[in-house]
Amino acid sequence: MTAPGRHVLTGVRSDAAVRSNVGVVNISATSTNFIITTFDADGVELASVSKRVRSFSMSQWNLEQLGVATLSTPGRVEIVIDPDTVDWDPCDLDINNLDLDTVLFLSYASRIDQATSDAEFQPGQSDWSAYQDLCGTSPGLTGVGPRFSFHD
Repeated sequence: MTAPGRHVLTGVRSDAAVRSNVGVVNISATSTNFIITTFDADGVELASVSKRVRSFSMSQWNLEQLGVATLSTPGRVEIVIDPDTVDWDPCDLDINNLDLDTVLFLSYASRIDQATSDAEFQPGQSDWSAYQDLCGTSPGLTGVGPRFSFHD
């Protein structure tokens, strides 16, 4: 399970050879807006959109639906909870006492070979570095705050 924070998906592309889809699974009781930002291989922001995902559901978009028609070199997508939608404190998240307002989500990318239709699945990786100073330490690395990840 992956917790709130910034999720990073690398290697996304959209061209004649490969197309990528990006998905968010909202595993909470609150419908939530997510800000999804796409960057090229050099780290230049190409597009940033807000997408709503209903409670206990999932949504998936191709890169064109996220504002990027073509991305021929592998880029990255970052996903965060829209702070105007939900206010949460990553340093005070008690996984033993979650209430119905707590937003938790998973993210993923799938890369599809346009010739064979073979797909690769990639779960989103949580990045807690932005909260290290706020919390005094990185919650994903030391056990302070939430510790959810596919990659523990």
